[in-house]
Amino acid sequence: MQILEYTNQYRQKTIDLLIRVAVKEFGFKEWEESFKIFENEMYKENNGICYVAIDDKDNVIGTISLRKIDNFVGEVKNFYVEKEYRGTGISQDLLDTLTNFAKERGYEILELDSYKEFSRALNFYKKNNFFVKSVEDNKFIYYKLLSQEKITVIVSIYNIEKYLENCIKSIINQKYRNLQILLIDDGSTDTSGEICDKYAKIDNRIEVIHKKNGGLADARNSGISLAKGKYISFIDGDDYIYPTFYMDLYYLIKKYSADISECDFLRINEDDVENAEDIIFKENEKLELGGELINGKEAIDELFGTKLQSYIKKVIVCNKLYSTKVLKDIKFPLGRLHEDEYTTYKILNNSNKVITTKKKLYGYIQTRNSIMRREIKQKRIEDNLDAYIQSSNFFRDRNNVQVEMKCRRRYLEICIALSGKILKSENKNKAELLKEIQDKFIFYYEKYLKDIVLHNSEDREKRIIKIIIEAYEDLKEKNKNIGEYWAKWQELLNEQ
Repeated sequence: MQILEYTNQYRQKTIDLLIRVAVKEFGFKEWEESFKIFENEMYKENNGICYVAIDDKDNVIGTISLRKIDNFVGEVKNFYVEKEYRGTGISQDLLDTLTNFAKERGYEILELDSYKEFSRALNFYKKNNFFVKSVEDNKFIYYKLLSQEKITVIVSIYNIEKYLENCIKSIINQKYRNLQILLIDDGSTDTSGEICDKYAKIDNRIEVIHKKNGGLADARNSGISLAKGKYISFIDGDDYIYPTFYMDLYYLIKKYSADISECDFLRINEDDVENAEDIIFKENEKLELGGELINGKEAIDELFGTKLQSYIKKVIVCNKLYSTKVLKDIKFPLGRLHEDEYTTYKILNNSNKVITTKKKLYGYIQTRNSIMRREIKQKRIEDNLDAYIQSSNFFRDRNNVQVEMKCRRRYLEICIALSGKILKSENKNKAELLKEIQDKFIFYYEKYLKDIVLHNSEDREKRIIKIIIEAYEDLKEKNKNIGEYWAKWQELLNEQ
């Protein structure tokens, strides 16, 4: 047996093979006419190729083709092998030959589709590191990465011994293998540091940094300074990532030539962490990997938009893969809570393209501590509000009044939200905190509302502004707490 580059001398024998296997063996009768007029040499004309496997009697017993989709992506077409030759290694030889050609021509991704009827083929693709992109009825769409550039994974760790091992395991078990894993032990006083050291001995991709406690922002900044990857990811050490988290996000960032790729996330109860993979799998079963491609300006508009879920997905950093260049000169703010809200808008402002998938690849583990934070600390309030002052000033300095006013509007919304949370909290100093927030609300409202109204025209935005106005008027006329409008605001944000 030998594999040859296809020429027209094998045209009829190749067509006969396609009809024997796809049409007669597997019953795809609708393909017969297209096979009869098929010209395999057309692939060569556009940086593609076709190969045939020939037996010692010059019969075609297998075929495979590559079609160019774009400069980085090629599609595998017409991959069939005669029944009696399956399992002999011919399929592997054909795929390897085509893959080597694709690499030489600069392709970075292969895609193909197959059907449930080809169960043996599906197992073959899985074995060859093809991953499911989407499922359409009985058709599977696959992708395969032809190269893996280094990704730096920065894991922030502080006193999370109970959850840390699950997190580290989910990282080292990633299907994407070219990782620099930085475990930043931020002065832990429990056994977290020892756990990090243990796994560094198990996996040579892991580097452990033991440092004096400086907070989440300082830990992330330390990781950035040591990053060697072309791409960077931030993971919280008590969370979980799905096995294809990096494979899928890297595929998206390369496929769409994006600066950032992001996925959705799923809240998982800490008691279910052992079943996180199965839980996420079921959530994603009917979702395709492809997503929405937007530019940096559109991403900023979405960040400061009017849909709660979109905002949460945009503002957090842990569900994303970043091109290192968009993090240039950006540092997480030391000593601040709400680090992401101080930082994400700057990163998006550095970005040309952001690709988003609906797939939930990041598991946010809901610990009992995170669920039961009933007391609202003053620093959390101050930092939350200050983040919006900083973002407003950032866009004002760049003469982007439209986005500046979105930030100002968000500031007033957060005043309402924080007041609502305090009303339901166990704070002993409720009255003091509420007055402080309401004084800030009044100041911002009276200084900026006219400009906010002028620069915000989307329907949902108008309805939010109406709630803000009602809250202000009732506060001034009836001394009604603005926090009583929190539920009304949340309901509007959660609308589809």
